[in-house]
Amino acid sequence: MGILADLKDQVILCIWIAAMVFAAAKYVFVSRRRNSEVAPWRTSDTKKAVNKAAQEELYEKLHATIMKYKTSVPQEETDSSGDSSQDSSGDIEEGAATTTSEEEEKQLQPRMYSNACAICLEEFEEEEEVTHSIGTKECPHVFHEDCMKEVIVAALRKDIHCIPCPCCRQPFIATEIQAKGEETDV
Repeated sequence: MGILADLKDQVILCIWIAAMVFAAAKYVFVSRRRNSEVAPWRTSDTKKAVNKAAQEELYEKLHATIMKYKTSVPQEETDSSGDSSQDSSGDIEEGAATTTSEEEEKQLQPRMYSNACAICLEEFEEEEEVTHSIGTKECPHVFHEDCMKEVIVAALRKDIHCIPCPCCRQPFIATEIQAKGEETDV
């Protein structure tokens, strides 16, 4: 029985060693393959130039979306406060003509549902500059400009030129420069 147990232990040890050698060989093969795919675009001057141009374009578009952070007031509070533009008889007050442009301006600005940047988790200060999505109006998220610049740099490293919102993944900001260095026909 002792010889059989020793033989069984040796077989298990050989199988374990073979599995470890196979796992190490697979790791080396996969990492070399991954490095060979990534290395050419890192050394390519045209790829670097395209990414630099895309980064500059994205930064310009991002900078154009900067606005001052204001704490949002729920619609119910403004309706119940008694500050409506009509009095009890249904007549319009004198200042009502200017409220339409203010209402239109409010509709152009995104609704801010959070009081903190979802990237760095710091709370926004009143009147602090934040950036919002220009890709879609459905995205209510706002971020610090520097935080979004870090997201842009990380995306461009992966050759992504249409940056999604870090929270809802809807298009946040996009460049017209494609990964191949050609401009899109938009």
